[in-house]
Amino acid sequence: MHPEHMTVSRADAARIIGATEAQISNWMARHGLFGSRNLKGRGFHVPLTIRELMILGAIKELIDAGIDVGLAVGAANRYSVYGALFSGCGELILAPNADRTALIGMDGTDLPVAIRIRAWPIFDRVMRAWFPERPNDPEFIDYIRSVTARRRERDSRGEPFEVTTDPWGNEVEPIKHPDPATLQAAEQRHAENAASWKRAIDKVNAEQSGDSND
Repeated sequence: MHPEHMTVSRADAARIIGATEAQISNWMARHGLFGSRNLKGRGFHVPLTIRELMILGAIKELIDAGIDVGLAVGAANRYSVYGALFSGCGELILAPNADRTALIGMDGTDLPVAIRIRAWPIFDRVMRAWFPERPNDPEFIDYIRSVTARRRERDSRGEPFEVTTDPWGNEVEPIKHPDPATLQAAEQRHAENAASWKRAIDKVNAEQSGDSND
């Protein structure tokens, strides 16, 4: 039972993130959430994965923090909240574009306002709501160990630190790589994933910049 291969219904997704099914339907119908998958009617089953649950979780958190619904849906739908787990300290940093019509991925000391979406707390909340007790399935446990081994957060001073507990508070033994070559290969894959994620953000930012100049 691997969480990346599991799906839930729209109703279950609403329960997991603490929203209503009507809210999710509204985000899909009015704001284009999940693109071409969405407009099949209220009763149509749209299978949602862990990646999409984290998008929904991020949208809910942004709206609860006072962000406009359209901006929240657009930002969370545009960038990979799940992918942020494996990049840097697990954060998406967004700021308003020039005409304040979208939140785009950028940061800088010259920006008066920037918003951090912290992916790890969203992951924790989604997993605990989805599975109130951690399943004992070996594949599920291996997945949690693998994800936790990559976990990085920032303390109150902004310094990165490692987290060695899973979403349910269980200590997770770090994965020990058998040899330097395996470790190097894993680090290379991680670097490639991070680079791919950055290219995707740069592409979206370029598209957003072009739209704002039209």
